[in-house]
Amino acid sequence: MWDGVEHAEELRLYVSLDAQLQPNEKGTYDADYAVLTPVPMPASVRATQPHLIGKTAYMIDGNIDMRPIMKAQMAVLAVDNTGTVIKGTKVQPAVAFDQLFASAAKDVALGAAIVDNNTQFNVWAPSAQNVVAVLFDDAKKELGRLQMDYDARSGVWSLLTDKASSGTYYRYLVDVFHPVSGKVEHYQVTDPYSLSLSMNSAYSQVIDLNDPALKPDGWDDLKRPVPQDNPAQFVIYEAHVRDFSAMMPLHPSLIAVSSVRSHKPIVCR
Repeated sequence: MWDGVEHAEELRLYVSLDAQLQPNEKGTYDADYAVLTPVPMPASVRATQPHLIGKTAYMIDGNIDMRPIMKAQMAVLAVDNTGTVIKGTKVQPAVAFDQLFASAAKDVALGAAIVDNNTQFNVWAPSAQNVVAVLFDDAKKELGRLQMDYDARSGVWSLLTDKASSGTYYRYLVDVFHPVSGKVEHYQVTDPYSLSLSMNSAYSQVIDLNDPALKPDGWDDLKRPVPQDNPAQFVIYEAHVRDFSAMMPLHPSLIAVSSVRSHKPIVCR
């Protein structure tokens, strides 16, 4: 979607996986490009993105696979009949990620899970050019790096390994184009689907939620007062121990201590 370029002779989409798009003396790029064609705005876009109504929609050649392009640096130039640049813009591809990958990814169990004696890692990162799982011990000393496999249909990076078990800490080493720096950056990040995190959320942790050692007393016998199968109907409260217990002048030993949660006068007020 773009407006203000209706009188341009041509709209060109430039792509660079290694982020090498640099304007030449004419203001264009010395790179291959695909020509965009104006089309009516799809009804699905009008329904889900009403703020775009009024802008002109453009389509890329249907024979071009957009999935690998989503990992690249992208720019669009509007030129006149002499090839002179009228206007230029970066591309905001957020909606396209859902259109291209969501249907194939919706049934994938994301995060880290114990499977028999192995650990299955799945992370949705269709914009990443590469993802490596980095494992750490309890002291956060690196244990090793394991290359993950990419599924181009779902945008999911996966790894099944016996090198990690319940309690192992991990992060993902991600190579990804960053639109602010204009470069392919290399980051170590935690898992957005983490079940457990270290102090200050610096590392993700593999855990088995069925491990008896992780269950409070009586957990398996706990009955929900109102069974609810629809997550959209859940009401969830988050309380930080520090904020929850900060105003406890009569019990200074409980300030910022997790046991404050079981202190009856506090829980009941």
